[in-house]
Amino acid sequence: MRSERLAQERSMNLNTIAEVKRPAFADVPRSEVFFADTHDSIGPLGAKAQGECAINPVAPAIANALANATGVRFPHLPFTPDRIFSKLAEQP
Repeated sequence: MRSERLAQERSMNLNTIAEVKRPAFADVPRSEVFFADTHDSIGPLGAKAQGECAINPVAPAIANALANATGVRFPHLPFTPDRIFSKLAEQP
């Protein structure tokens, strides 16, 4: 994966995806898990689904990272390079 884009005075030059810093365990804030004492008639043994819980905060976290890095909010998904650089080019 290669990208090289320039938007006014802001630039991003990455030769490969290997140059992108990946979050580590230490980058994740501490969280607590609370179990609700409920029973679901559809789930196995009364359990509720848990699969989507880990994916729900990803888009907002990326949106916040983009806003912190650029000072610009990106309210719509997906965060494609074209959308990001287009919005950055609109800024004064």
